[in-house]
Parts: sequence; structure tokens; C-alpha cells
Amino acid sequence: MNYEEALEYIHNTLRFGSKPGLERVALLLEKMGNPHKSLKFVHVAGTSGKGSTAAMLAACLEAAGYKTGLYISPFVERFNERIQINHQNISDDDLAELTSEVKEIIDTIQTDDPPTEFTIITALAMLHFFRKQVDIVVLEVGLGGRYDATNIIDFPEVAVITPLSLDHTEFLGSTVDKIAYEKGGIIKQGCDVVISSGQPEEGMEVLLSIAKEKKAVVHLANESDIETISMDLLGSEVVYKGCSYYVSLLGAHQIQNALTALTVIEILNGKGYSINSEAASTGLRDVKWNGRLEIISQKPLVLLDGAHNRAKISALISSVDSLLKEKRLVVAMGMSADKEYGFAVEELASRSDKFYALRANTHRALPAEKIAEVAQMHCKSVFLHDSMEEALTVALGELGDDDCLVVCGSLYLLGDAKKIILKTLVM
Repeated sequence: MNYEEALEYIHNTLRFGSKPGLERVALLLEKMGNPHKSLKFVHVAGTSGKGSTAAMLAACLEAAGYKTGLYISPFVERFNERIQINHQNISDDDLAELTSEVKEIIDTIQTDDPPTEFTIITALAMLHFFRKQVDIVVLEVGLGGRYDATNIIDFPEVAVITPLSLDHTEFLGSTVDKIAYEKGGIIKQGCDVVISSGQPEEGMEVLLSIAKEKKAVVHLANESDIETISMDLLGSEVVYKGCSYYVSLLGAHQIQNALTALTVIEILNGKGYSINSEAASTGLRDVKWNGRLEIISQKPLVLLDGAHNRAKISALISSVDSLLKEKRLVVAMGMSADKEYGFAVEELASRSDKFYALRANTHRALPAEKIAEVAQMHCKSVFLHDSMEEALTVALGELGDDDCLVVCGSLYLLGDAKKIILKTLVM
């Protein structure tokens, strides 16, 4: 099996199983020798910020000298981003070899509820991290928590819950308390759990109730412990408990995520890890995270952001209002049809000098015509082109020195958009 065949096999499996539960991943990992039982984890769930927080933690652990696995979803540019060791993506050859091995095991399993796509990817990651003998894995939940395949782990070094809000309501429930119940499912009996600041009251109540039932040790990321000294398009300077840090990821929400990461680091240090302030500073300064207020060009100024739910759109708006207030805003936006696109388009279009409607290359994408229809109610200059490439090429060609192009919405469009933009800028 080569790399392309491996991806085809993974993507052709069911996205969701016929019933919720951990039986599929438990059976598959058992057939593989339970590689996850030899690994240590920081387990990260939440609605917003879980990916950024996971990336920060992995960068800090690596800077402290630990061989660190990072498991994330989804990816922006290449599938291999989902499985990393010391910020290096899994190689094409390793992915192909592991997928072939896992497929052979799956073919021996007699069941009417076969492993799903995410189950297979999770199993691949566990086997890869085990084979490469990582010291610790920062494990991002895919969807929810309680029945997510990553929750097959026995006991995390730390469980982390980042801010909760409504998303994936068709699977997790239509209220924040129901979503909190699902996300809080990663809290294990007696474990340490860090709960980020900014939690809605009803979500916090549920999380604290679960922690009490499980006799977990709760650590609240306290906003009074961190002070923002400066924040601009280069990053943010903060002081946390007397130590200065530079957070390279942009926006006030990333300061909140850095606070969560620093809280986790304190707990890990209490468990025998050695992550000093210098290593944490290096990690927060050097961390990279695709598609989260990512600047891909300075002249002209172009940012990518995968804001796709109400909370993430609100964070993007806050960043636009504070970091780009001296710029004319040009927005190119595409959304998935199952997201709260009306709110998202209105908030961005109403702030835009020009608005370009896009369609992501996915079956879930909302038609660009529908996005344009909503945007026209809030922006005088809305443009609809035959393709994303045409729209972005035109937008780039008309950017002035005082303009900023923000490409945002579905994570599924950002990888293609980035390739188009970088290709256009070098022509």
C-alpha cells in the first residue's frame, strides 16, 4: 500500500459508526497489542481553543526536551498534520506502512459495526507514537469526548476542557449543558482536570458536577493570574505569575489558551516533569498553528482563520476589531452548510469594505451564492466568481497598502486558499 492508497482507504471508511461507544476502538487497539496503554497523555476537549491549546502544550513540552506526540483534527494543508512528533508530521511512508498493517488487522475482525474513519486514524496515531517511543502525547478530542475514540485512554496526566459553546449540536446536544456532559466525559476517576476561563455558567456547573462525582482534582485557569502587556499583529506580551511570555498566536483568545497551557504545565511539573519558564516561553513564542489568524503574507497583508462556529467567529471579530482597526477589511469567506452561517456572514460582511463569497471543496459546503445573498444585506460591495481561484486572484490584485485580506470560514477551504494565494503572490 502506498501513500495515496492509504488515504483512499482511510477516507472511504464510515465517518460515523452506527452506534456511539468505544467498543470499536477498544477491539481494534486490543488486536494491535494495546499500544496506548504504554503511553502518557494530556487529553484536550472543548469547543473552541482545544487545537491551539494542544499545539501550545506540545511546543512547550518539546522545548523542555520531551519527545512529544501531537494528535489533532482536522488538518488544513495535508492529512499528515494530524499525527506529529516534535512538530514533524508523520511521513508518507510511515503512514502507508501503518495503514497497511492496520487494514490487515481490521480485515480479520468479524463485526457488523466496523471501525470508523476517526477510529482508524486514532489507532494509527497510537501505534505510531508507541513505535517512536514518545515521552508524552498531547491528544486532542475529535468530537465531543465521552464517546470519542481518543477517550479509550485509561488515565491522563491532565484532562483539559477549553471553552464550551454550541457546535455539532446534531451529535452532542442542543444546549451547552448537554455539550458539557459530553466533553466532560474525558474526566477520569481521580484525575487532574484543568478548566479554561470563559466557560458559560451552565457548562461550568456540569463540568464541576462530573469532576465531583469522579473525585477529580479541579484546577481553574484564573484570568487574574495573567496580565496582557501588549497585543498586535506580531503577537502578545503577557506576564503570568511574575514571568514574562510572548505568545506568537494572534488575538486575545490565544492569551486565554496560553493561560490554560501554563496552568497545565504547572500541574505536570508537580507530577515530576521539568518544564521551566524558559522552555514554556520558548514554546509559546515558537508555536505554529495553521489557519488560526495565520499571517501568510505581510505585503499585501493576508490572514487565514478557520472560524466556523459562533464562539470562533466572535473571537475572530474581536481580533479584527482590535488588531486591524487601522486597515480596510477585505473578506473572502466560505462556510459549511451545517454551521451558523447567517451570524458569521453578517458579522464579517458588516465590517468589510469588500466581500468575496467562496465555496469550499467539500460536499458539506454552503453554495457561494447563498453566502453572497446574506452578505449583500450587510455590505455594499459583494463579489461572486466562478471559482475560488478566480475570486482570490481578483481580491489580491485589488489590495492596497491599507487593506487586509481575511480568508475565513470553513477549515476545509483554507488549505486550497493558501495554495492559491501563495501561488498568485509569486507570479
